[in-house]
Amino acid sequence: MTDSGIDPSVAHPARIYDYWLGGKDNFAADRAAAEEVLKSVPVLAEGARANRAFLSRAVRYLVSEAGIDQFLDIGSGLPAAANTHEVARDLANGTRVVYVDNDATVATHARALLMAEESTAFVAADLRDVPFIQAEAARVGGMTLVVPGLVQPQRWRLPHAPDSKPAIPAWCGVGIKP
Repeated sequence: MTDSGIDPSVAHPARIYDYWLGGKDNFAADRAAAEEVLKSVPVLAEGARANRAFLSRAVRYLVSEAGIDQFLDIGSGLPAAANTHEVARDLANGTRVVYVDNDATVATHARALLMAEESTAFVAADLRDVPFIQAEAARVGGMTLVVPGLVQPQRWRLPHAPDSKPAIPAWCGVGIKP
């Protein structure tokens, strides 16, 4: 166990997800567990990458077309490549992002990885604790769903998604405050 309380010999879901994304914030135990899971459900790694691609497209849309410069990313997991703040800042400097997750390991990693980021914050909270998250992230609420609405991640804002791939067992959408 490290000084931060992270045990690299025990696999953790957030680091497994990081591995599926091609990240570097995982350990041998995470990689071994990730490969074992893929033997049973091979579409999970593709789903993780589809989710990350959706996130990038959604953030690009919100910054470039909707003029959004503040984000609340709930259930963020580990800060990984092409995360919300990185995608947004490639388009507009000064974008502020608040990440929220209830996992202690994610919190430890996030605080270490985001220390140098002046306009990002991490809030340790459960997504069900909406009043606390709202207070910490400066009051969110009253969103309108952006077209195409609630869809699978690989289909969000793409002109055509191939139907030959297996369906990703996830749904996503983007809301904006009018």
